[in-house]
Amino acid sequence: MTYAAAVVAALLSSQAQAQASPRTPPPREAVQTIAIPERQAGAEEPGQQGAAATEARAPDERAASAPSPTGAPAPPAAAPEAGPTAAADPATPGAAGIARPEASSPGGEESLEADRQEAIREEQIRLDAQALADAQSAARAEQLQLEIEALRDEVDAQRARAEALEERLQAREAEEARRAAEAAESTLARAESTAAALGDLDTAMRALEAGDSRGLDAALASQADALEATRGEAQRHGALAEAAGTGASAAHLAEAREALARGDLFTARLALVRATLAARGAHALAREGAGAAAATTGTGAGY
Repeated sequence: MTYAAAVVAALLSSQAQAQASPRTPPPREAVQTIAIPERQAGAEEPGQQGAAATEARAPDERAASAPSPTGAPAPPAAAPEAGPTAAADPATPGAAGIARPEASSPGGEESLEADRQEAIREEQIRLDAQALADAQSAARAEQLQLEIEALRDEVDAQRARAEALEERLQAREAEEARRAAEAAESTLARAESTAAALGDLDTAMRALEAGDSRGLDAALASQADALEATRGEAQRHGALAEAAGTGASAAHLAEAREALARGDLFTARLALVRATLAARGAHALAREGAGAAAATTGTGAGY
């Protein structure tokens, strides 16, 4: 046997032994050592996994492709058996040669939930602020309404007081107008009364001058009563000077009556003269008062 044939026989024998005995799987610690970095760093590129597999097969291929000493072609190398490394960890992306998609991050979902809760809180704050503003506006409107009602009540009360004062003023003015009219009528009546008394006194004076005293006492008594009534009316309306004049005239008539009763015609005539002078003064005052009252009543119409 030549040297080349011996080499070929040795190679075939070693190959048969290799096929007869199964390959020992690599330790699990080695598989975990390879898989853990892949899971931590993410899926490796398919090219990197292929390069690792090529490096694992490189010793066998180099051994199979090594030329024999005699130059005979080497037998083809046996295909590598699928060891437990490829199927040991299904989660390893390199086992299937396809990169697994990265799962969604829990941090992103928590961030979205936090944003949603923040939006809900902000909306609730806005709604609470709007409700507070509405409540404050309603309270202000109610307060203004109460103030308006109070002012309206006060205005009504002021109007009622003003109307009452107006009524009192009108009543007072009406009373003053009535008194003024009554005073004017009284003054005019007193002027007429004193004028009539002067006429009667003049008649009595002529009768005494003629020496005729018949019925003179009764006439003088009637004139004295009229003058006394005129005096009281003048005094009631504040015409004190006029009242004094008519009172003096009535007193002189009383003296004349006493003289006539004694038969003293001279004294009676003197008393009649004094009575006539006093009555004329009172009549003059009554006429002045009547003129002033007429003027006041005319200009004060409507009071």
